[in-house]
Amino acid sequence: AQPARGSTVPPVASVQQAAVAGASARVSQADRYARRWEQLLRLEYREAANDLRLRRAKWPRSRLEASGSAVFDATASPDTDLFGEKVVRVGKPGETRLSDL
Repeated sequence: AQPARGSTVPPVASVQQAAVAGASARVSQADRYARRWEQLLRLEYREAANDLRLRRAKWPRSRLEASGSAVFDATASPDTDLFGEKVVRVGKPGETRLSDL
């Protein structure tokens, strides 16, 4: 079947190139999106790390412990594996674990 007079049908190569260009645009858009979120997460991490450094430099130990920013005089021992990673149990000597009650 011939196309109607005045209409044009793009050659197959043009259609394929357009499809590749569209896929490429989607990939680069996804890359830009991922880079932007990674950039934001890194910025948030840096701010949190700086805040922690400032608290550690200025706050007394009691305030750090009360806020959950630090645990002093703690011990760590291997506990289990989770998704192939080692899990460590952190505790303070003399503390009662819920599983021990």
